[in-house]
Amino acid sequence: LTIPGKEVNPSLNQAVFDRFGSESGRMDKMVVHRLGMDTSGLVVFARTNAALRGMNSLFRTRKVTRKYEALVCGHVAEDSGSID
Repeated sequence: LTIPGKEVNPSLNQAVFDRFGSESGRMDKMVVHRLGMDTSGLVVFARTNAALRGMNSLFRTRKVTRKYEALVCGHVAEDSGSID
């Protein structure tokens, strides 16, 4: 998803930059963090330099928490748990 396709498909970063732009005018200054690389994931972008600095600080100081939900079929024995 975040890597350009073999044909003419842009990377996710390029598509977001083309659609929304950024204060810095640089595509590489928009990606803040990639959450959940082992799952379908979420990519966090910032459009302004202040947002980029602030969000980077939140991730660096571990102030951002992650919560995942799953849609399952069948019976699940526990209401919550961990997957290693």
